[in-house]
Amino acid sequence: MAPTKSSPKGLEETSTPFGPPFDDADADTILRSSDRVDFYVYRVILSKSSSFFKSMFSLPQPDASISEKQHPVIKLTETSRIVAALLTFIYPVESVATEPESLDDMIDDFVAARKYDMAFVSQRLIQKFAESKVVQDSPVEAFCVMYSHELGEAARLAAKASLKHRMNLDIIGDKLPYINGAALHQLWKFHRACSATAAKAISDTHLTWITTSERTWWDFAYTSSSCIQKPGQKSGCLKYDYVVGIRNGNGRLTSWDATAPWHNYITRAHNVLLEHPCREAVAHDSVLNPSYEEKTCHICRCTLIGLPEFIRLLGDEIERRVSEVRHFLAYFLDTSHLMAPTEG
Repeated sequence: MAPTKSSPKGLEETSTPFGPPFDDADADTILRSSDRVDFYVYRVILSKSSSFFKSMFSLPQPDASISEKQHPVIKLTETSRIVAALLTFIYPVESVATEPESLDDMIDDFVAARKYDMAFVSQRLIQKFAESKVVQDSPVEAFCVMYSHELGEAARLAAKASLKHRMNLDIIGDKLPYINGAALHQLWKFHRACSATAAKAISDTHLTWITTSERTWWDFAYTSSSCIQKPGQKSGCLKYDYVVGIRNGNGRLTSWDATAPWHNYITRAHNVLLEHPCREAVAHDSVLNPSYEEKTCHICRCTLIGLPEFIRLLGDEIERRVSEVRHFLAYFLDTSHLMAPTEG
């Protein structure tokens, strides 16, 4: 339902002022929430922030001779909490919220910003949503709700955050009331596609996506071929044949004799990516620490100095691959019109 403008003449319904910071004496308009709380605001700020209000104020206005005590009142269908949240984003004031917003609160804010065509507010809400506890702790629930409300950018953020969690009923649990089958199926397909492409980066011994030989990993890792032979053995520590995308002097791909700790790390990383296709998964202690704890010679142990840098490169490759999995999220509406600046 669209806002309605009430005439300043006649008997007005009882209302309560919101108070600071929306109580300026020289304000020229009152926004009245559905729970009858008044916000004293300036038309110029609303017009600059919302094409909806800009169009409204372009219509013929009441006589300018009306006293300041008879501000035009615009009745909104949103509660005072929602109105305060929107105004906080467009006024140079601190947030007036007294409690962290719930997922339902965030949805209401998104819907209201879309209703009033507040592009800047939509952008700020996306940033706030991305940093919120709810999207980090309950991304599946957040995704399904945003999906249902056709809030595309928010849904995409929640979908990416969900990659840090397993996709099974244990994770969903009591969140089922928020979830519809289409949303859950869409997210499941997205997870499967991300898992497949992320794990493929280290699914075999050809790591051709590694094209740089930075000292912090390659110079140390490559020295494994000089492992000292142990007494009574015909060879040194066990090695595994890998190929990386670093070109040698002949222009060919470089062979790498990876030590067991390296090989076993790559194997564990591959397995964890099948359930958690994100860079955080391959850097987790449960994946990383066993390599440092393996029994091996001093030289092979020293090669692990380069492992942290290798993990960073692997994380970048995972992020690159996952970012290309977009077709499973094609359902979402294009929200670019919400991100375009409002004309002055």
